[in-house]
Amino acid sequence: ARSGARAHGSVRSGPDRLGRVRLFRRLARLIFGDDVDPALRPLLAVTLAGSLAGSSTFSFMGIWAIKELDAGAQGLGIAFLFGAVFFMISGYAGGHFSDHFGRRPLMLVGWAGGAIYLLGFTVADASVAIGLAYLATYALIGGLGSSVGPALVADLVPPEAHERSY
Repeated sequence: ARSGARAHGSVRSGPDRLGRVRLFRRLARLIFGDDVDPALRPLLAVTLAGSLAGSSTFSFMGIWAIKELDAGAQGLGIAFLFGAVFFMISGYAGGHFSDHFGRRPLMLVGWAGGAIYLLGFTVADASVAIGLAYLATYALIGGLGSSVGPALVADLVPPEAHERSY
């Protein structure tokens, strides 16, 4: 029965799975290097995924503002400028809050909140001003999740490894 299930692709184990695991490990070593503390590997993966998602999110928000809102380049630039200021403020606040409420819960709130926040773009197109204001305030949520990563490094590695880990 097992060989029949394998022929249909429903059960994967043995050499096929081990080959994929080895490939993933080699790829991770290629990207992050050999000297990464094992405690930091999950944080690196989450941070990388968050950075990729954030980069693509802002690109798509710009396209949305121009195509759906008919926003001009100047208005979009100002919205992104305010977004950068909001990101700085929420990043500072996120670092402070993570000292009081914990790093992981705040990271989860920031990343999950950002994903939920994106659903609001479906109704934020009432006017150019409302849409651009909504676009700029996305950084308030994103800054919370992004600010915690560097603080987690100090929590995950011993003090003598801080400099190398950052």
